[in-house]
Amino acid sequence: MPFDPPEDGRVPPQSLEAEQALLGAVLSNAAVFDRVCDHVAADDFAHPGHGALWAEIARVSERGATPTPITLQSFANDCPDLEAAGGARYLVTLMGSCVTTFNTPEYARVIADYAHRRRLMGIGRELEINAHSHDLETTAAAIQEQAEAALLEVADAGPGRSATLHVSQAIDLALEQMEAAHKQRAPTGLLTGYPDLDRLLGGIADDELVILAGRPSMGKSALAMSLAWRVAEAGTAADFYSAEMGPDGLAERLVSAQAEVGLSDLKQGRCSPERFERVLAVRDAFARVPLYIQDCAGISVAAIRSRARRMKRRHGIGLIVVDYLQILSQTRGERSENRTQEITKISAGLKALAKELRVPVIALSQLSRAVEQREDKRPLLSDLRESGAIEQDADKVVFVYRDEYYLDRSEPSPREGEAADAFRDRLARHSERLGAVRNVMEVIVAKNRRGGIGTARLFFHAPTQRIEPLCREETR
Repeated sequence: MPFDPPEDGRVPPQSLEAEQALLGAVLSNAAVFDRVCDHVAADDFAHPGHGALWAEIARVSERGATPTPITLQSFANDCPDLEAAGGARYLVTLMGSCVTTFNTPEYARVIADYAHRRRLMGIGRELEINAHSHDLETTAAAIQEQAEAALLEVADAGPGRSATLHVSQAIDLALEQMEAAHKQRAPTGLLTGYPDLDRLLGGIADDELVILAGRPSMGKSALAMSLAWRVAEAGTAADFYSAEMGPDGLAERLVSAQAEVGLSDLKQGRCSPERFERVLAVRDAFARVPLYIQDCAGISVAAIRSRARRMKRRHGIGLIVVDYLQILSQTRGERSENRTQEITKISAGLKALAKELRVPVIALSQLSRAVEQREDKRPLLSDLRESGAIEQDADKVVFVYRDEYYLDRSEPSPREGEAADAFRDRLARHSERLGAVRNVMEVIVAKNRRGGIGTARLFFHAPTQRIEPLCREETR
C-alpha cells in the first residue's frame, strides 16, 4: 500500500525483508501463493514494486500459468516501480532471499498487520486534517462519523475476509448451522427467549433486519423491550434506541414488568411494602444484564450508525432495537421529495447497518389505519405504513395483535326491538370470545426469508406490560 511518510520523517510500519521473503518463496514454489493469497493483497505491500509484482503473480496464476522469473521477466523489466531495483534481475535476488517456504504464513501475517497499521495512521492523518478545516458546512459530527466508518472498513475489509466463496464453502457454512440446530434441537442464530416464536423465526441471523409492527396499544414497544431484555439476560449485549420514550420511561416499564407490579401503582405510590420489596430486588438483576438504552429523540439513521459502531467496539453488542422507524429523522444534509422517499432511505439505512456491523436490527413500525376498517383487524403486509420498501428491505416482518383490545371496546349493547334473551345470548357469546383471548398476544410472522410463517401466542399482562410464553389459559 503506497503511503506518504509523515512530515516528521518517521518510517511507516513495514518489513521489506518479510515482503522479499514471501515473494521469493512464491517464485521458488508457486504452490505457496495458493496458501497465502487469501491473507495478503497487493496493496498490503509497503514497497510499490512488491505490490505490483504480487498483483502480476495473481494474474499469472489466474491464467493457469506458473509465476517464475522467466514468466515474469517482461513484466519486471517494464514495471517502473521495479526498474530501480534491477528489473528482471531483482526477481533472482528475491528468490535468493527465501531460505525456506515453511514460514510463509508468518511472512503474510506480518505484511498484512503492518498494512493495517499504515491504514490506521492514514485515517488518523485524514481525521486531523479534516478537524483542522474551517469548512463549517462539514460538522464535527460528520467528520467523526467519516472516521468511524473508515475504521470499521479497515477492521472488516482486507484479505482473509473475502465475500467470494466457492459453493462448497457456502454449503459447509450452511451445514454447520444445520448441524448445530440438530445437536441443540433448537434454531441457530439469535433467539428471542420465546420458544414458539423461535420455532417460527428459525433464529435471527446476524445481518437481518426484522420489522416489528402493530397498531397503537397492541404492545409492540413492550414486546421489543422484552425481547431486548431476554436476549441480554441470556448473555448477548443489546442496544435499545427509543426515539419516542426517554430512558426513564423505558426503565419504569422494565421495573414494572420484571417486578410484576403495575406501572400505575408504582407511579402513584399504591404498593404494599411486600410488593415494593420486589421492585427494589430487581435492581441487582438489572446491574448484571448487558442492556443499554440510548436517549435519542430526533435521531437519524446516520447517528444511530455512529453510536452503534462505538457500542459494537466497546461492548460487543449482538442486537440493536429501534423504536420506532417512522419517528427517525433524515440524515442532516439529505433531502427527499416526500415522506415515502424519506422512509425508504431510513429503511435501507437500517438494513445496511445490520449488514455492516453483522448485528441483527429489530425496527418497530407503525401500521396504516386501513386495519381499523376491516372486520378482521389482524395486520397484513400491505398495512405497513408509508413505504413498500419496508417490506422489501426486511428479512422478517412480525406483527403484534391483541383481539382482547378490540373486544374490550366492542361490548354489545341492546338493539332496538331486540328481545332480552337474544341480547343476553349475544352478550354471553361476546364474553366467551373475550375470555378466550384474555391476556393473549398474537405474534404473527408474515414474512421470513429463512424460516416459516405463522402465529405464536404469548401471555401479555397489560398492567405490568409483562410478556411470557403462553403455557396456560389462566388470566391475571
